[in-house]
Amino acid sequence: MSKQPAPKKPSSAIINVIPNNYEEQPSVIDGKQRLYKDKVAAAVDELDSLGKFITIFQYVSVLVVILVLVLSRIFKGTTVSYTELKPTYEKYLELSNSDDVLNMKCTVANDTLTYNAFTTFSYEKADACTWVEADLEKARPAKTDVNYTVYIDDNGDEVEEPLTRRDLLGNISACKKLKKDATCSTIRDDCVRGHKSIERVLSNLNIANFPLKELLDDESKLVTFVNATLTQSVQSLLSGLEGPRLAVEQWAAKNMPVLYGYFGNLHSLVQGNMFQNGDRTKLIYKSVSASCTFYNIDIAGVNGSTCDFNFIADGGCDEGCNNPYCLYDGGDCLNALGIYWGNSNSFYDEAGEQKYRAFSPLQQGDELFVNPDYDVGKYSNNVKNALKLLKDNNGTLLFDENESGVVEDDEISSENLYGYPAFNGLYHNLPNSFVGFDPNATCGDPSKWYEFYELDRPTSWVDGLTYMQDFVFETVLKETVYPVLGSPAGVTVPSNFIPVQSTDVFSCDAMSQSENLPGIKGYSAADIKEWVDYIYTVFAYFKVKCAAGATPSAWSTDCFKIDELIEEDDDTRYQDVKIPHALLTENFDIVRILSELEYAYLGSAARNNSGSVKQLLLDAGIKRDAKGYKVEATVDFETYYKASDVSQCTYSRKIGANPATVVTVILGLVGGVTTAVSFLALVVYNIFRRKVTKKYKKEISVEEDSSAI
Repeated sequence: MSKQPAPKKPSSAIINVIPNNYEEQPSVIDGKQRLYKDKVAAAVDELDSLGKFITIFQYVSVLVVILVLVLSRIFKGTTVSYTELKPTYEKYLELSNSDDVLNMKCTVANDTLTYNAFTTFSYEKADACTWVEADLEKARPAKTDVNYTVYIDDNGDEVEEPLTRRDLLGNISACKKLKKDATCSTIRDDCVRGHKSIERVLSNLNIANFPLKELLDDESKLVTFVNATLTQSVQSLLSGLEGPRLAVEQWAAKNMPVLYGYFGNLHSLVQGNMFQNGDRTKLIYKSVSASCTFYNIDIAGVNGSTCDFNFIADGGCDEGCNNPYCLYDGGDCLNALGIYWGNSNSFYDEAGEQKYRAFSPLQQGDELFVNPDYDVGKYSNNVKNALKLLKDNNGTLLFDENESGVVEDDEISSENLYGYPAFNGLYHNLPNSFVGFDPNATCGDPSKWYEFYELDRPTSWVDGLTYMQDFVFETVLKETVYPVLGSPAGVTVPSNFIPVQSTDVFSCDAMSQSENLPGIKGYSAADIKEWVDYIYTVFAYFKVKCAAGATPSAWSTDCFKIDELIEEDDDTRYQDVKIPHALLTENFDIVRILSELEYAYLGSAARNNSGSVKQLLLDAGIKRDAKGYKVEATVDFETYYKASDVSQCTYSRKIGANPATVVTVILGLVGGVTTAVSFLALVVYNIFRRKVTKKYKKEISVEEDSSAI
C-alpha cells in the first residue's frame, strides 16, 4: 500500500483554532510532509473535522455534567440523625427553634402525668344563673314600722303610708318582691346542680392521666389536644342531663293529666253540690248562674246544646252542662269507663276516636289572666237582659242588690257577678278558661301537658306600668328632682324607653312554666340591665340625699319636697310631695319597677344564652355564645415539658458543604468526569471514523477499477 500525502483543503481561521484531541497521526514524516495510509489520506480533512467536533462534544459534556452535579441536591447537605438524652427545657427550645433541626420527636418517661400538672380548667356561669343565685340571697321586701307623710291629696288630706325600709333599699329580692320565689328557686337549684356537675367533670379531668407517651412538640398542639379532651367530657355531661329530665316529662305527661282531671272533677263535684244545696246569696250560686247563662246565649245558643241549671250535679252526665261555665256538670261526666280507658278526661267520639277534654287550672294564678268571659262589660244586651231576670228558688231577683224589685244596669257588674276571681276562695271561683285555653287539650291531652302559652298581659296593665315608670323617671326625677339636687354621679340616664314586660307564660306543668320565662319584646338583656344598673344608682343617690332616721331602717322626714305634681292622665294633683318617700309607696313603687325589670332580665338573659330557661338548665348553667361553651383550659407548655420527664429527643440535621469542600469536590469531579467523557468520546470518534474510512476505501476501489478498464 503506497503512502501519499493527504490533500489539503482551505480552512477558515476559526476552524483552525479549534483543538482536535483525535488528530490522525501520519505513518511517515518526510521533512515537513506527512504521509498517511491510503484510507486515511483520502479522508484526512473529514477526519480532522470529526475529531474537532468530538473534542468540542467532549468539553461541553464535561462542563454540563459538572454543572449538573454542582447544582444538584447532593451539594445542599446531607442528613445526619442525632439523639439528645434528657434534654433540658432550654436545650429543647434551642433545638425546636433551629431551622436545621428536622423531624424531632421526644419520648416522655413520666407514666403518671396528670392534666392538673400543667393545665388549669375553668368555666363561666351563665348570667341568668349568676343573677338568680344573687337575687335569692337578698331580703324580702319590708316596710317601716311607722307611717310617713307622703303628700297632700286633692281633698287637702295628708296621706301617710309606711315606706320601704332604708336599710333594705337596693337589697330587695326581685323574685320575692314579685312572689316568684318558687320559679326562681327551681331555676337556682338546677343551675347549682349543673355547676356542681361541671365542677366534678373538671375535677375528674384534673386527676386523669395524660395519655400520650410522645411529647407534643409545641403549645398549640398541646392546647388543641387538651381542649378536644375537655370538649368531649363536657358534651358527655350535657348529653347525660337530658335523659333524666325527659324521663320526668314522659312520666308527668302520662300521669299528671289523669290526676289533674280526677282532682278537677272532684273540685267540680264539690262546687256543683255547693251550687245546688247552698245559700242562693252566696257568690258561687251567682257566678254559676251568670256564667252558665252567658254560655247558653252567646256560646251554645248557635247549636242548641244549652244547660239547664237544675241538671248540674244531679248524678247524670248532661253534655250541655259539661263545660267550665257550668262547672263541668258538677263532675257528673266522669265515670268508671273513662278511668278504665286510662284517662280521667278522655272519651271516645262517635267515630271511635279517642279525644281529650280540657280541664281548667285549679289555681287562678296571675290576676291578669282572668277569663275575659267574666268581664261583664263585654256581654251582649241579650245576656245582660237575661241576667236581670234571673231568680233564685224563692222567686227573688238574683242580682237585685238594692232590693228595689228591679235589677239596674250598675248591678250587672263583674264584681257583683263574679267577685274578684284572683282573690276569691278557691271553691267560690269558676274555672278560669283564659285566652289561649284549648277546650280540647289544655291540661287534658298528655301530648300537650308540657306546652306553654306566652300570653299578652292586658293592655290596661301594660299602660298602667308604663305610665307609672314615665311618671317616676321623667316627671319626678328628670324634670323635677335632678334640676335641683343634681343628677346621680357616675351614670348616664339611659336614652331608650324603659322596657316593660308585656307578656307572661302559662303552662299546666309548673316546671314547664318556670323553664319558659319570656323576655321583653324588642329589648336585649343588655338593654334591660342598663336600666337595672341605673335604678340601683338612683337608690344610692336617694340614700346620699336623704339621711337615715332614728334607726338604719328609718328615713329622715325632711329630705326633698315637690310643691305640686300633676298626673296628666286624670289631672290628679299631689301637693307637698316628699321625695324619695312617695316613690317608696304602693302608688309609685320604684322597687316594684326595678323588680319587674330584673325578673324580665332573668328570662332575657336565659334566652340570650341558650334560647330558653329549659335549655339553659340543659346547658348545666354554663355561659355560651356563638363560639360554644365558656369552659376553657389554660396550659403551661414549659410546666408540661418538665413534668413529662423527657427521656430523649431524636432528630435529624442537614450538614451543608463549605466553600473549600465544594472546590475540592469540583476539582475531583473534573478529573473523574473528564476521564469518563474522554473514553465515551473516543468510542464515538472511532465509530464515526470507521464509517468515514470505509466510505473512502470504496471510492478508491471504484477509481482503480475504472483505470484498469
